[in-house]
Amino acid sequence: MARRRQRRAPGRPVAATDRRARRPQAAHDDAATFAAFAAGCSAEEVDEAYVEVDHRVAFGAFDGDAIVAASSAYPWGDGAAVADIGVITAPTHRGRGLGRAVVRATARHILGEGLSPLYRCQATNVASAATGRGAGFTLFGRWDVAV
Repeated sequence: MARRRQRRAPGRPVAATDRRARRPQAAHDDAATFAAFAAGCSAEEVDEAYVEVDHRVAFGAFDGDAIVAASSAYPWGDGAAVADIGVITAPTHRGRGLGRAVVRATARHILGEGLSPLYRCQATNVASAATGRGAGFTLFGRWDVAV
């Protein structure tokens, strides 16, 4: 029997069958909760995601009172027309569409402010690229970074 894929939109429940996660919501007042969430992810993931509750906008998906996925965005430079979006999902909650839901909520908010949302990820991070595509982003460029 084929499973029907459920389409998810920002501001709606993440999945009707996943009662543990509430819809994406603003996460600016959840610094302590976010710190506890980030502690459950690797330092490398936290660094690469660059999600911060004090960015211009931040959204979280919650399991009870715990953040299980978070996304934030900040304008890229003074007077920027673009806002860079970051996302991170708890290892225990990956593969459920939570990252995609918070990215969509963040992008929608950014668009409402008149900015263009930008989603960047490492080319080798297949899961993050899929999150971006699932949230409606399309590839428009690649660049090399010398380390």
